[in-house]
Amino acid sequence: MLARRPSRAFLKRDTQRFLLIVHISLATCLFGVVLLLNRFLSPEQWWAHWIVFAWLPLLFIHAGIFIKKTLSTMGK
Repeated sequence: MLARRPSRAFLKRDTQRFLLIVHISLATCLFGVVLLLNRFLSPEQWWAHWIVFAWLPLLFIHAGIFIKKTLSTMGK
């Protein structure tokens, strides 16, 4: 029996899913770096949360764009 090749829509969804995971993982690591920098460079003043709070809405908007692109391939 011959193996079927995945459809273009499946490959697009798979690529979008991979990019979303990479993007969220990278953002999480960078947030961790910022928190560590805050902890060791200026532990008496807490400023890292402002950076995280500023970037989180952008991360959610970007994730929404990825999800919309992924869902647009459903049913194809």
